[in-house]
Amino acid sequence: MSEGPNFRHWRLEEQQGSALLTLDVADAGANALSSAVMQELDQMLAQIEARSYRGLIIRSLKPKSFIVGADVFEFQKIADSARAASMARGAQLVFGRLARLPIPTIALIHGNCLGGGLELALACTYRIAREDEGTRLGLPEVRLGIHPGFAGTIRLPRLIGDLPALDLMLTGRTVSARAARGMGLVDETVAERHLLNAAFAYIEKPPRPQRPAWWKRLPGWGIWRRPVSRLVARPLRKKVNPDHYPGPYRMLDLWVRGAGEEDEAHSLGELLVSRTSRNLVNLFLLGEDLKRSGRKQPHEIKHVHVIGAGVMGADIALWAAFRGFRVSLQDKDPEALARAVKKAYGFYKKKLKKPHAIQEVMDRLMPDLAGDGLRRADLVIEAIVEK
Repeated sequence: MSEGPNFRHWRLEEQQGSALLTLDVADAGANALSSAVMQELDQMLAQIEARSYRGLIIRSLKPKSFIVGADVFEFQKIADSARAASMARGAQLVFGRLARLPIPTIALIHGNCLGGGLELALACTYRIAREDEGTRLGLPEVRLGIHPGFAGTIRLPRLIGDLPALDLMLTGRTVSARAARGMGLVDETVAERHLLNAAFAYIEKPPRPQRPAWWKRLPGWGIWRRPVSRLVARPLRKKVNPDHYPGPYRMLDLWVRGAGEEDEAHSLGELLVSRTSRNLVNLFLLGEDLKRSGRKQPHEIKHVHVIGAGVMGADIALWAAFRGFRVSLQDKDPEALARAVKKAYGFYKKKLKKPHAIQEVMDRLMPDLAGDGLRRADLVIEAIVEK
């Protein structure tokens, strides 16, 4: 099937009797779910409903990501909570339409699959992810002062269990494709060249959809929700002040009450126009702008020398090595250098998992008591402890 004449962002075609729906947001480096993208998706689903397809495959044409989430720029244009809640409710209805299709639906995931992008994938019957370090999945909305609002707080616990879902949503952390496979967030991980064939295989012989083991569902049973929420909230309060960041606590309250989609949308609407969310969204956009500016600036930096192995210096050094630079870390205190190296190893072990990848990045981080790396450095960063 050829592309419809009025669709800028989605392309629908037929392969092997199935619908192949491709997202390529116009004039953008990454796919984000704007109002226009969601309206087109709704129209595309109407076309799919009207035809007898064997299955539906949703994929991204962007080389580095599936869908990075909702369009954050649109958040700034929403002035009142009612409109924000209406936006969320509209997205829920579109994803509900996707979830109700009477055919197998498969999200083919590569790169970043975040926020609303993961919520779209959760509305599909199956999720198949590209197996590499570049594929990351998560619901990081709490970092913007909100919580998932496209039915993510409802679908994720049903898929992977209540406590694993709460952990992902309350921390906003992302997981690799392999970790997502282990927790049941994705059904399969394959190399990029096998993605489409794997999807057709799922349509040909649909396996039983993922469902968490009974003991993972146990904390979500009615009588357990309130005591479990108190246990979850205890460490949360040590890290997050509810007066400053109400999002995680709203999310926990929705879970305790077993709230439905309308409650989720209403709560998101209130949070989205709050001062906290406004400030965090603005900070996020400023950070993204700085990243774009930095990528445009050519440089020949290969060796970074960091002076000071305290908290800040150690973090700068471990991150620079993680990003591929050779790093020498100088401090007059051997114990401070040892602590920094130990911290770096723990960080890399958590991020990279594979021993050879950990060793590769550790080889780029050199403790430098004498400061010999200074004369070879292309960039010097001073981060000594101030008293």
